[in-house]
Amino acid sequence: VHVQGLQSEGFYGVLAAKLAGCRCIVTTVHGFAFDGQKKHGLKWFLYRYFVEPLTLRLSDRVYCVCRYASERAIIKRNVHRGNCGFIHNAAGDLTVTRGREQVRQQWNISPDEVVFVIVGRISADKGFDILGRAVKLLNGSCANMFRLMVVGGGEYRQSFEEYMQEEIKSGQVILVGPTDHVADYLSASDIFILPSYHENLPIALLEAGKMGLPCIVSNVGGMPEVVRDGITGFLIDDSSAESYVHKMKTLLTDALLRQKMGQAMLEIGRASCRERV
Repeated sequence: VHVQGLQSEGFYGVLAAKLAGCRCIVTTVHGFAFDGQKKHGLKWFLYRYFVEPLTLRLSDRVYCVCRYASERAIIKRNVHRGNCGFIHNAAGDLTVTRGREQVRQQWNISPDEVVFVIVGRISADKGFDILGRAVKLLNGSCANMFRLMVVGGGEYRQSFEEYMQEEIKSGQVILVGPTDHVADYLSASDIFILPSYHENLPIALLEAGKMGLPCIVSNVGGMPEVVRDGITGFLIDDSSAESYVHKMKTLLTDALLRQKMGQAMLEIGRASCRERV
């Protein structure tokens, strides 16, 4: 039996499999409840110290989505070393239904403007506070040279909208919202950015790599397993907006470097995301 995830569905899935007498239970770990910024409350306590450890202990095999996750303390404490491994996430098929020019025309983006794109849930954990400050700082020296496209929705959207009110009104920041056509917006963009406070190995990053976008991401979780600093993009070691601005400006003003890193991301991403058991 294959069980996906450690939270409620994973716990009940493993428990049901045990009660049914299944001989082998394989659990895939995508993340941990205690990684979020809200580290308090009874629910958080139960998941961290009871639900997730017990789910792991009841599993016969555990596979994580990146090496980083497989080496976490909770895994080492609750899974026998010989019963754990990792299989990198992999981007699925990406079909572009509208060309780059069509999408950019829809949002009145000129051919000369560089588009940064972030894809995923709009949440505090994804570093939208950092990204907002970085955009405002970058405007000081590179106004009218770039756009930020936000693809997705989430609980932090209202706070982000309020903070970026002027930029949204001017069209510099584009809130696309949730969509089934992520590939269209990646193809219309030039640089992928993700300043997350924590991650395992996000599908959005792999999709951006598959589309040949250079990436600027935080140096956390499994992202360094795909992004090679200075080769396929940039890894940011701290959470300061200034650090992101420096690398954003580097890629914004160097089309040749964007092309070189994008091609390297395309090639290394394919090699890095082969399944490993």
